[in-house]
Amino acid sequence: LELLVSEQVDGIVLCTNAPLEGGEHLRELEQKHVPLVLVDRFLTGTDADYVVSDNEAGAYQLVRYLIESGHRRIGMIVTDEPISPIRQRVAGYRRALEEFDISVDDLLIKGVDIFSQQGVTQNIESLNQALDELMGLVSPPSCLVTMSSDLTVETLGWLMHRGIKVPQEMVLAAFDQVPLLSSLGKQLTTVAQAPFAMGTRAAQLLLERIAGNEEVEGKIKLPLELIRC
Repeated sequence: LELLVSEQVDGIVLCTNAPLEGGEHLRELEQKHVPLVLVDRFLTGTDADYVVSDNEAGAYQLVRYLIESGHRRIGMIVTDEPISPIRQRVAGYRRALEEFDISVDDLLIKGVDIFSQQGVTQNIESLNQALDELMGLVSPPSCLVTMSSDLTVETLGWLMHRGIKVPQEMVLAAFDQVPLLSSLGKQLTTVAQAPFAMGTRAAQLLLERIAGNEEVEGKIKLPLELIRC
């Protein structure tokens, strides 16, 4: 960021890994009046513009659909990142359960290590342990919700390795589509984001700010599509 400012860029689109409560490191940009648009996530420590998916509403839609399909024990797998998309998806999961007067069982919510190329073996072990614990409960979940594409692929692998048929023996629903799964003959109920639209809106918003337009809405949440299978 310091290099970009030193190069006198007209504005910045930023996808940050900072925790939800972060943002202090961006205040210097605000003080220097450098237009900034966060994309895919927002921070509470700054008033910067952002363009994000409506993650809470998307997770709520997905879990509500599962509840209306007859499920009451819904296991959720998320990464342990303290970023806004994850926090919002957990909030949407909880809101759907509470709306249907279903007690939120924290044993059904599993946070696992973020998947990375450096620690992929450790990441998979963390996920496998979480799934072992979920399915080992006295009252195990009747369906699983995975909150990222990496988690979806590895969870499906865990189920297939143990001979658990999807969806006959375990319903698996996912946040984000995984094109690879259709090649394997697997169709899952998913919530689909619109990354191209997100990037387009972020660029448009930044150009408006660079042009000096202070009237345009700077906090944009894009709707998600529930795809039922």
